[in-house]
Amino acid sequence: MKRIITHALTVAAITVAIGSTQVHAAGIDTTPSLKRLTWTWDGLFGRYDQKQLQRGWTVYSEVCAACHAVKYLRYRDLEGIGLTKAQTEELAAAAEEIQDGFDDAGEPFFRTRIPSDPIQQPYANEEQAKAANGGVAPPDLSMITKARKRGPDYVFGIQTGYPSDFQGEPPEWWIKQFADPKTGEYDFPADKYFNNFFAGHAISMPPQYVDGVVYEDGSSPTQEQGLIDVITFLNWASDPNLEARKTMGLWVLVYLGVLAGFLYALKTYIWRDVEH
Repeated sequence: MKRIITHALTVAAITVAIGSTQVHAAGIDTTPSLKRLTWTWDGLFGRYDQKQLQRGWTVYSEVCAACHAVKYLRYRDLEGIGLTKAQTEELAAAAEEIQDGFDDAGEPFFRTRIPSDPIQQPYANEEQAKAANGGVAPPDLSMITKARKRGPDYVFGIQTGYPSDFQGEPPEWWIKQFADPKTGEYDFPADKYFNNFFAGHAISMPPQYVDGVVYEDGSSPTQEQGLIDVITFLNWASDPNLEARKTMGLWVLVYLGVLAGFLYALKTYIWRDVEH
């Protein structure tokens, strides 16, 4: 009986070990570490570069805006990146008309946009966005750099993480690791793009390029520079008060330093005749 029990326990232990190994293998994380970049707004004294913000807006409006909205931004907010009021009025007027209630007949009333209106979104609603993008609505970019840990680095990683420009083409290392050793077949969606930094690696968004983008000064950005510029703009969009907050923080530190010195002098004066 003792031998039977021992044998049963041994078999059970082996089964559990094999099962654990299979579960672990199935859940292998093949996502590489994000590259740590240096951003102009990093640190206590970090600030936005307004020229870079304006270049980032150019990249967003000419490339990203075709699919992604920034629904929390209004045209007048762009004065925060150095655009003039006249420029924001021109941008608003050039966008599609916006619905502003209904007329006396109950029909939708449309008017020209003004700077206080939201920046035009690429799709009228989420259903339309899904229908135009294979069933997946492109995320809003207003808060994208705050939605992930190390958000700016993550966005840069996603945009530079495509080993192929074509759908259904995972890289060789992935095929070798996950393909059936007997048949060579592998399970990767034919309608998805492979991305090194996206969870699960299958992403609906194709690689994005800044080819054709021309900045106000007439220069054309490299792919990396264009990405850095637009990510800087998106970080500003999610945190436009960063500079004011840091300035306030510095003044608070100065105030606390002066207060500490004053309190120390006061304490020294009050206890001047007391022996320690």
